[in-house]
Amino acid sequence: MIVTSVYRYAILLNLAAAASFRGSLFSNRHDQAIVCDYNVKKKFCPNQCVWRNGHCVPAPAPPTPPPTLSPTNSPPTKQPAETVTGSPSDAPFPSSVLVLAGDNWSPPENFPLGECQGDCDGDGDCDGPNLFCFQRNGIETVPGCSGDGVSGKDYCYALQPTTSPTPKPTGIPTTNPTGATSPSKSPSKSPSKSPMLSSTTSPSKSPSKSPMLSSTTSPSKSPAASPFPYSNGPFATLETSSEIVTIPRPPVPSNMDNPRTSCPHEGGGLLSWHDDATWTSANLNVPLAGEDVTLPANSKVIITQSVVEVLGIITVPSTSELIFDENDAAPITFDIAGMDVKGALRAGSETCHYLTELAITLHGSRPNDMDIYGVSDTAVTTYKGIAVNGGIISMHGKRNYPTWTRLAESVPIGQSYLLVQEQVNWEEGQEIVLTTTAIHDSREWHQNEVLTINFIVDSPVTGVGSAIHFTTPAEYAHIANSGYQAEVGLLSRNIKIQGAADDSEPTDPPIGKYRSSRGYVSVVAAIFLIVGLLLCKHNFLHPYPATCEHQNQADDCEDRWHFNVPLSPCPNTYKTGFGGHIIILSGGKGYFEGVELYRMGQTNLLGRYPFHFHDLGDACDDCYFTGNSIHHSYYRCVSIHGTHSTTVSENVAYDISGHCYYLEDGVEEDNIISYNLAAHIHPVSNIVANAGGSQSIPVFSQSIDLILPADVTASGFYLTNLNNDIVGNAASGGWAGYSLPVLHSPIGLHQNVVMRPGNRLTKTFDGNTAHSTGWWWSHAGAFYSGGALYYSDADSTLLEYNAGRDLILNKGSRQPCLVDKCTDLDENGFVTCTSCHEGSERAWFRLTNNKVFLTASTGLNSWSGRMEIVGFEVHDVALGLEALEKGIFIDDLLVECRSGEEWVMPGAGHPAGVTANGFSWYDTGEEHIITSATFRNCGYRAETNHYDNSNTRGCDGNPVNGCHSSSSVWKFLTHSDQHTPEIMQATGSITYEECGRRFLLDDFKSRDMVAGIMFKLRLIATTFRRVNTVQGLLLSRTRVCPSGYVQVSYDKCCVSAGSTDCHDFTAPPTVPPSVSPTFDPNSNLLLNPGFEEGLSPWYPNSGDSSNVEIDTTEKYSGTQSVLCQQRTATWHAVQQTLYSETGVSIVQANATYHVSCYAKLKNAASDTLKLTFKIVDSDMGNSYRAVSTGINNQDWTQCGGDITEGPAVGVDYWVDDCSVVLVNE
Repeated sequence: MIVTSVYRYAILLNLAAAASFRGSLFSNRHDQAIVCDYNVKKKFCPNQCVWRNGHCVPAPAPPTPPPTLSPTNSPPTKQPAETVTGSPSDAPFPSSVLVLAGDNWSPPENFPLGECQGDCDGDGDCDGPNLFCFQRNGIETVPGCSGDGVSGKDYCYALQPTTSPTPKPTGIPTTNPTGATSPSKSPSKSPSKSPMLSSTTSPSKSPSKSPMLSSTTSPSKSPAASPFPYSNGPFATLETSSEIVTIPRPPVPSNMDNPRTSCPHEGGGLLSWHDDATWTSANLNVPLAGEDVTLPANSKVIITQSVVEVLGIITVPSTSELIFDENDAAPITFDIAGMDVKGALRAGSETCHYLTELAITLHGSRPNDMDIYGVSDTAVTTYKGIAVNGGIISMHGKRNYPTWTRLAESVPIGQSYLLVQEQVNWEEGQEIVLTTTAIHDSREWHQNEVLTINFIVDSPVTGVGSAIHFTTPAEYAHIANSGYQAEVGLLSRNIKIQGAADDSEPTDPPIGKYRSSRGYVSVVAAIFLIVGLLLCKHNFLHPYPATCEHQNQADDCEDRWHFNVPLSPCPNTYKTGFGGHIIILSGGKGYFEGVELYRMGQTNLLGRYPFHFHDLGDACDDCYFTGNSIHHSYYRCVSIHGTHSTTVSENVAYDISGHCYYLEDGVEEDNIISYNLAAHIHPVSNIVANAGGSQSIPVFSQSIDLILPADVTASGFYLTNLNNDIVGNAASGGWAGYSLPVLHSPIGLHQNVVMRPGNRLTKTFDGNTAHSTGWWWSHAGAFYSGGALYYSDADSTLLEYNAGRDLILNKGSRQPCLVDKCTDLDENGFVTCTSCHEGSERAWFRLTNNKVFLTASTGLNSWSGRMEIVGFEVHDVALGLEALEKGIFIDDLLVECRSGEEWVMPGAGHPAGVTANGFSWYDTGEEHIITSATFRNCGYRAETNHYDNSNTRGCDGNPVNGCHSSSSVWKFLTHSDQHTPEIMQATGSITYEECGRRFLLDDFKSRDMVAGIMFKLRLIATTFRRVNTVQGLLLSRTRVCPSGYVQVSYDKCCVSAGSTDCHDFTAPPTVPPSVSPTFDPNSNLLLNPGFEEGLSPWYPNSGDSSNVEIDTTEKYSGTQSVLCQQRTATWHAVQQTLYSETGVSIVQANATYHVSCYAKLKNAASDTLKLTFKIVDSDMGNSYRAVSTGINNQDWTQCGGDITEGPAVGVDYWVDDCSVVLVNE
């Protein structure tokens, strides 16, 4: 650390990562306009500013509206948006010029400070995780800013990493390294059970109701000349949007331009709803407001214009039909309390799509007689719903293709258009959703955007399908590169079914509160060394809308920190949403396409979902729900319940409570769930399975606020039975993207069916993607095969859900067989299974061509085992894959832990708190094979792991796209010396591209080994030791034994296991790890650095002597350490003055120092320690230089590294062996 010219110096130690600290922590950066000031008192951004990406920023000028386009004219020339900068005082600060905006948070409306604004006393005064306080001397230049400012004052600046991975180019896939095996673009292996439904094979159903499962090429239309300043690429196209997998897309419908036929509103014998004679001739009353209405028997009644009255329940007899006419003059509106369709309800047909506007609004307030089973005597099927009770619902809006697509190019903040991969036939005025490419997505914080289309330019440049211009600029950046791209979905449809605005919205959202967590450290007129924990993971003021105002909602927040962010839902809120619903039951039929479902679903009402195929068995094999949108739903999207062979395809779902696409009881099979988008998914009643690094999560039980406890892991796709075709879907957000829970017996209406859903083999699981998910638990994979759902009581009435690893009841395992072994019930009525005969009957779940990106947990996690993964592509994740059960085969794998893109996270969250691991091996009961795998930019970059001389290998701790210091390509663990990883794992054709640390061993072996240690994980987890293994230790290459010998261990080939006739060869060479730099003991500037002489000259900076004490029970070396305890502020710690007794500084100006200490937590599992020089200058004021690293409660960790923030008040920890050493003058 370089210190400046001052006459007194101080050091702070605060929880964080190892290694030495040398040189300046700052790098130059020329940046954009200053950040608008956030108004702390009023809690909003000032005029001409908007809240984006965790900051108030200047709002771009609105685009100039274009003239109406016709086929013969081109769009107008785009006017560049004016850059507006400003502050609450309406006196804008000049862009990038040093400005003194205030001091000590006065005036408060100017704090936190934007870029190039001062005076800051610490990073907490700067607005955002990427702004830092530049502590300067005199008029020292502030990186990225111009001007001298006020001498001695400190200013906020933006830190830019200098050694992070280079962002991947848009649209150009990375080529394989020389000599590497080129992975296949599509899986070639045969299925485990029977031939799969290929991604290029069409189903037998007609295209109008069931799109083919095939991929398509880019639009062939030649680019139109355009005056807009679109770039020339490169672009992410359908062909270049992935590196090793092929993501299928639905085919272009073949009947879009066909002449319309069989239009129901053009048929004969129609009776007008609006003609009194229709009702009086049948001795029926003319419909009046609030009254129930029954259609005449044997009639076809047509509605040709809006019905102004709000009616009661509409009954369509089995011999009658209710038909909606098209009306070019005005949209048709129809307001009702509900409908009972025993006959038919029609708007258009498969061959005559409905072309004008229709809105059906369902009215009804939430009843108060719901029970724990989700049943209400009031809320019958027709209550605020359309019940197709043995009848037919046939609604066919305009055919939009595609219903969703992906970006062809990244969208920066402020841009008012986007480029997409496919040509779209969307229209001006329709709404679209542009999904987030941030790491986190929740109600509390997200970066999805709903935008309104202004106009569209088809084929604007070569390689792009369409340019979609919208009426307001984008508030957030959205990524498209050669590995992954944000989705763009169409929300609007010309037929709309919705819940009423005045009685649908939840009445119990949490009361918003802004959390202030500056973590301000007061100035003291002394020079000291502090070893301390910070109170807040982020030390800047940041608003968290919808965090808990009432302490009884979320009092316990200790386990709610994730990656420096205290963001979590307030439980038992958002539980009263009560929209409309549609249910097909009693043998009814549903043919639904081109319809918008808005404000639908009834929270915790069983069976009351936006669209519900209810217990139809095989009788609805020609039914479909295709090309629709569902948004702002209070309970799910589409439920397939006790129904087989139906189709749910090409739908867009956004802003959904509960599992979205939903297989309800576990018996549902042979359905097609294809090309659907699910985005922004929320836990029901805001109750989320929120945990840290443990393998277990507390069990959730059925309650009136959580009738399906599995909704604590609400995900885009909830697949209780894998014997379905799951093809080409996309999930954004949610607890996981795809939740594959394990059911040992069916539930609900089918709990007596003798089958084990968890053992049913995959039919097709191909070409699915997931991103921006997995935040709430480190094991919550974007694809999550785990979580046990079962009945907890003897009468099988109440459900329990164990979202984590079930080692107690063992209800989370899958044992698939080629022969059904689950044909009996035990004495309690539960399904029992016999074991497969090894080899001849064992089977595997097969997943092909899937992709994950931007996930702060693992790409795929399987607690359940027996899985064959062929073609899996992963970008920007904490961990590529994790499998803690035996029988996992992985072939054709790409794990790119860091792509070079910025990781956008809420609050002070940053990727330096997230690992960049490739794969984690387990040591007991495992059988894993990995072949043809490439790992890129994985593993932490440190002096001990230089496999080459690249200074960009792996990742460092930078706050933009860095990683945690424990990151490694391979992670191993062991509980004993009897079960070692190399015996049970095998690899072949492994390629490393720009990787840092390759191997890390977690040794869980306790001092006293106990039997059955696999079931004692939670008991011994605190005793493991972490070792940075040397190069080539395990699995670095495949050992090929000579003929006649077999490999019996990593470095041994024998005639047979146990034989002494072994082949003698030299084990792979190893490289000793680099050791930390050592110094002459006399060079340490600290007195009593190891606390062996007691506490003096150290003292508590809190002034309370009880905060620190000498402790002989824990020490890194010697006989004792210091314990920091009972801390009521984050900066409470132990400190030492760094000047002599005569007041002369012993620290030189303009010199570099190596600072370090060893630390270990006492009452927390993991946190961050920070070491800080505090420089006290009577003339220039105070300034800080700091380093930090993660520590835990299992090992003593040497601390030092990049700047981060630390954990909470009340965390106790030990410190030992501190040093401050002059490196160079």
